[in-house]
Amino acid sequence: MAHPLKHAESSAKKFGGRAEDYLAVHQWFDESKAFFADFRHRALRHHAEGIFLSETIFGVTITNSDGKEVPVRYIGEQHVREDLGRIPTAQDWLSQIKPQRWMYGQRLATFRRKIECSKRTNRLHRPCTSACMFNFCRSTRLRRESWRAQLQARFTARQRPI
Repeated sequence: MAHPLKHAESSAKKFGGRAEDYLAVHQWFDESKAFFADFRHRALRHHAEGIFLSETIFGVTITNSDGKEVPVRYIGEQHVREDLGRIPTAQDWLSQIKPQRWMYGQRLATFRRKIECSKRTNRLHRPCTSACMFNFCRSTRLRRESWRAQLQARFTARQRPI
């Protein structure tokens, strides 16, 4: 569904009361559209953990205008099912993220540099200098230059004139 109001109208039809009774819950699920306006906004709250989080925010039940108590979890489940057709877990969403180097944080990047520097000697060692730590040492620079030369040779081999 495109708008929280449509979800609220659907909830009113299913559980009774008016759409305004359910609007706050549905707006909370779709709040992330404000800063990420495509389907990926759903990764933040459209999953089982998001449904339980809505229950802690809005309470276990809400009372609609007909005086009927409706479990917030049912409202959240309805919202997610209407949008996705099923209720995924947070793991379902997060496992689809392609990890980028910056996501690992600074410590892993520094450790990886230490290992890369030591690959030349096939043993783990402390970096020879702080320059080695930041990939400025001679052995790292030579390795990088030979790697670039190999790539350049492969690329030019493919670009042969006809």
